[in-house]
Amino acid sequence: MIQTRTFQFRLPKGAHEEILARWGDLAGRARRELHVRRVAIEREVMALPARTEAETAAREELRREHENALKSAMIRDFGLTGRQFNGLAVDLTGLWSSRRECAAAEAETLKAKIKGKETALAEIGRKLDKDRKARETQAARAAAAQAKGKPAPLPTASGAKAMLRPERRAALRFALHQGWRKLAILHHRLGQAEADAAPGALPAIVFGGRGLLRERSRLHPNDQQGIAAWRRRWEAARSAGFLLVGGSDEAAGNKSCKLVSDPDAGHRLWLRLPDGLGAGREMEIRGLQLPGFGGDVLQAAVARNETPGERIALAFRFLRDPDFRHDSLSTWRVCVTIREELPEAPTAIGRWLGVDVNADHLALALIDSFGNPTESFRIELPLRGRSAGHRAALIGDAAAKVTALARKHEAAIVLEHLDFAKKKRELGQARARRTAKGRAHARMLSAFAYGAVREGIARRAGRLGIAVRSVNPAYTSLIGETNYAARYGLTRHQAAAVAIARRSAGFSERMHRNPGDRSVLDARNAPVEARRHMWTRWAILQRVRIASAVLARRTRPADPPGRGAGSRPGRVGRACPARLGG
Repeated sequence: MIQTRTFQFRLPKGAHEEILARWGDLAGRARRELHVRRVAIEREVMALPARTEAETAAREELRREHENALKSAMIRDFGLTGRQFNGLAVDLTGLWSSRRECAAAEAETLKAKIKGKETALAEIGRKLDKDRKARETQAARAAAAQAKGKPAPLPTASGAKAMLRPERRAALRFALHQGWRKLAILHHRLGQAEADAAPGALPAIVFGGRGLLRERSRLHPNDQQGIAAWRRRWEAARSAGFLLVGGSDEAAGNKSCKLVSDPDAGHRLWLRLPDGLGAGREMEIRGLQLPGFGGDVLQAAVARNETPGERIALAFRFLRDPDFRHDSLSTWRVCVTIREELPEAPTAIGRWLGVDVNADHLALALIDSFGNPTESFRIELPLRGRSAGHRAALIGDAAAKVTALARKHEAAIVLEHLDFAKKKRELGQARARRTAKGRAHARMLSAFAYGAVREGIARRAGRLGIAVRSVNPAYTSLIGETNYAARYGLTRHQAAAVAIARRSAGFSERMHRNPGDRSVLDARNAPVEARRHMWTRWAILQRVRIASAVLARRTRPADPPGRGAGSRPGRVGRACPARLGG
């Protein structure tokens, strides 16, 4: 198994900064030109028919001819080497892939918005229909009374409730009109997103960033200083870096950039400059300091590349941070990407370490070969309010602790396969409710980096040769709370970790009988349920619990003045013995 890892280090200040800036400008112009020419080639090729195998083969042959001609033209026009052009092509392909993935996520978000907007418009339409029918009914009643020479009757109770005041009716009609306009815009945006997310699509790319492009539209045409400052930032963003790809058959793992050990000053970089720069053929950067994290991996790669037949490919991405300020370090940094071969994970597993990922901590439980929990742990993970770098560091530390426990107890790590993208798409709805609970839930999900936590644990475990398993998250919290929390004195999150580990090991999920909890069904299966899946009973129990909680909220007395729901003793931070059957 192969794992891709990236490490970065900062270059020192020196005369090489000006050459790198010119190289970044050249690479930016070449990347934009390559994008334009490739889109034109794709449009020309896709215009040809492909109804038969011969037509499809002719289309692919034409595409190869155009690609070969394009490579030769780009090398000639911009003074690049073949490997430097390959780096531009790989970089552009990555941008297209990233844009397609972002478009797919945007399409899912737009679908959720469209569904919510259609529901809101349907509700407004129902209100207006009820108002119209009530007014028509009242008008008919008044006409019938007038025909009989009687005064107009008063509206019925239901009619009076359905009829709207004129200002309210006008507001709903305006909201309905604006809602249909917004819905048409959302459908148009959804069509564009789905077109960009289609396999093989070449979506439009804003070289420089959409954020900066929007900033330009907000500048006044007479603000010459602001426009000039924006132009400098725009050009810096469009020429902020370049990529140099390598291969395992090349000297030092890369023909265009070589990281080699320097007896005098640690390490140095050798660069093959593009001929289009007019700055010579090569350049060296000395006095490099490898990073503390990953420096040993890079040193091992350098030593391995010095031996023919043992070389590994290295990819170098040069990036410039214009806002970086330091006395001796440059604004340029180098990201080195290597592919590392992982050790084989053991197939025979005797223990399982279940991990329940929560918004502010990790709950862990270790089970033995019989499925019984032997130890439980809690690892704090306070991500809310932290910067991106701080969150990454906290997640890395937590992953190190989890893998250390798994290595100590010789256990496999078991994680839930959750998709929080759907829940995060509901943040707008939570904010729209304007409730304290909705805002708190939105903040929690915003800081909940489940994907990063899961990936951090899996990648670190893979490097250490620890087996990692994924299980379906269905009803794990309910199973843990019902079967194991009170029985073993665990929190409900640690009990959920027990259920996660047991599911990976293939143990039974039979519902235990808890005499103290009336909502738990009888543990014995009825004859009619013999052929049903066990999750059917857990689904029934979940509905019972939800209904009981809703009824309790409706019937409980109001909170005393000065005390909110969150300050009610016994509702947060501890399990209720009656519910757990204690």
